[in-house]
Amino acid sequence: IYIFAVVETWHDAVNSPSLIACAPPNYKYIEKARARTDIATVTTNCNHGGICVFFRNIFRVKIITLPDYKCMEVLALSVSSSVLTTALIAVYRPGSIAVTKLFFDEFADVLERFASFNNFIMVGDVNIHIDCLASTTTQQFQSLLDSFGLADYIHQPTHPLHHQLDVFITRCDCKPP
Repeated sequence: IYIFAVVETWHDAVNSPSLIACAPPNYKYIEKARARTDIATVTTNCNHGGICVFFRNIFRVKIITLPDYKCMEVLALSVSSSVLTTALIAVYRPGSIAVTKLFFDEFADVLERFASFNNFIMVGDVNIHIDCLASTTTQQFQSLLDSFGLADYIHQPTHPLHHQLDVFITRCDCKPP
């Protein structure tokens, strides 16, 4: 494995012991902690969000600045090596928050920003039952991917309750890595 993304890291900052302990030898990481703005979150010591992307030392990685979104956490990176240049977008949409029009607007904004990239990969947990094709939420999500010429390449359960909540999205015209 050369690159892997972790969502729901439950970390508070770049120097969180949980991240430092997780970093394998010869890997670096870039993280985006979930801000602790909710007093209940601080007092109960629960911070379920956060994203961290681990990558081998052979890659040059830079953060791509995006707006702060209200319905999801996003960490976008430019990843390059002697044989690869791509954008990697790690996304986490908390399942405790209902899927709303604002989520679809924000998700479309992310897709629009990367539509012109020749290569990009989006991975993460959107907490939508992608496998429930009759769901209007799933249909909206798929319609949005279709409108940008994108495909999700996970077609199996990614959750203990046998639903697909995670995504691995690339352009339809690109061979999935």
